[in-house]
Amino acid sequence: MRLLQQVVEEPMPTFALSLNWTEQGIRKVKDAPKRSKAAKELAKKLGVDIKQVYLTSGEQYQICACA
Repeated sequence: MRLLQQVVEEPMPTFALSLNWTEQGIRKVKDAPKRSKAAKELAKKLGVDIKQVYLTSGEQYQICACA
């Protein structure tokens, strides 16, 4: 008789990050896509999956990242 083991995976939480530009970051806003890609690669090495990055306009937060 063969017993089947059921594998149960725990869902990973998703976080929404509200971020602000630094003065240096806003001066180099044209590099944002490259910097976003580099951040995703670094996060992956640390075990974090950045799913999306949104550049927004507003007074309080200008970047929203979902990880």
